[in-house]
Amino acid sequence: MIRALIAQTNEIDEIDLAVVSILAQLELGHNLLKNSVGLLFCHFESLVPGLLEALCRSLPFNVTGSGTPMSTSQTNLTGFSLLTLVVLTSDDVYFSLGLSEPLGHDLELTTRELTTRLTNGLNQAPKLGFIFAPPISKNFHASHLPKFFSAALNNCPLFGCLSCDFAPLTVNPKVIFNDQCYENRFSLLLFYGLIKPKFNLINIPEKKALKQRAIISKVNGNRLIEVNGIPILDYLNGMDVTDSLQSLLTMPLLVTKPDGETKICMLTGFTSEGHGVCSQDIPLNSTLGLAGFDETDVFRTAKELTEELKWEQFDFCLILSCLGRNLSLGLNYMLEFDHFRSSLGNMLPYVVIYSGGEFCPEINSQGACSNSFSTLALTSCRF
Repeated sequence: MIRALIAQTNEIDEIDLAVVSILAQLELGHNLLKNSVGLLFCHFESLVPGLLEALCRSLPFNVTGSGTPMSTSQTNLTGFSLLTLVVLTSDDVYFSLGLSEPLGHDLELTTRELTTRLTNGLNQAPKLGFIFAPPISKNFHASHLPKFFSAALNNCPLFGCLSCDFAPLTVNPKVIFNDQCYENRFSLLLFYGLIKPKFNLINIPEKKALKQRAIISKVNGNRLIEVNGIPILDYLNGMDVTDSLQSLLTMPLLVTKPDGETKICMLTGFTSEGHGVCSQDIPLNSTLGLAGFDETDVFRTAKELTEELKWEQFDFCLILSCLGRNLSLGLNYMLEFDHFRSSLGNMLPYVVIYSGGEFCPEINSQGACSNSFSTLALTSCRF
């Protein structure tokens, strides 16, 4: 059994007030069990000098987490919070937490070194991994992590997210590890003992393709260079599907690989040469289509998840919704959070955050786990 203690605040400008509020909500003296760890989700403005240090100094356990524009939970009365701390504490589940080396050109080696460090000397395999990682960059291809993690830990389920905020091209998103923030490292939390996680992974349906399909004619890993022999920027501008370059960064791409597998990915930016940086590697000669995603899709998929969760009992549930889903809501940006709060009520212990990309296992009909990375997905992990 894992007990989840949840505290939230919007008092990010007053450090002492924020820390006192968090500690009062947690009541650690009465609630901590044998093993504990903290999950911290913050708006980037919460990471002001002093706040993270003061909060972590007051906690008798390690903390990790992610930058996020906003979060909510069953204890939230105002709709959303700028800082949420979840304390997972247990007598029969224990935790191993670590931080990767700086991300460079060998992500596989970095992953293997961290998992070896976290499992060294332990006599059982982990049952679950939580990962918090920085946004995609030239030194970090998030889509490669699931296979490296699975190889290192024998297909242990991997769940987590990329940090994000509301500006797609910003450098603000950070990974939190105790009293420090990092732009080029990822943290990994392994769970051992009596825990049986369950997952949901809900993607955009393939039928949401908007425009004619095209052939990807020049690509380099996750760099999209030409489509139908035309530079990618010229191709996208010629489709007249949006009025700004930044809007393209919230539009889903449906990529059908030569073997027939379809993946949803997103453009995360453009290089100085005008190449599109994608959230996943794209094989040459894949078929590209643009997809539509609007308020109706966000509500439908959120309802699909809550219809399952509200009939279950669990110790804690972490729900990750891709930031692109929120951006598609426009002025109705609270729709998804309001739905979770009204549907799940205040009895089930859950937290919802917005993410920049989602790690979640796909479970087949035989129960086998296949770790994956998605964008524009709605995911959950509960135990």
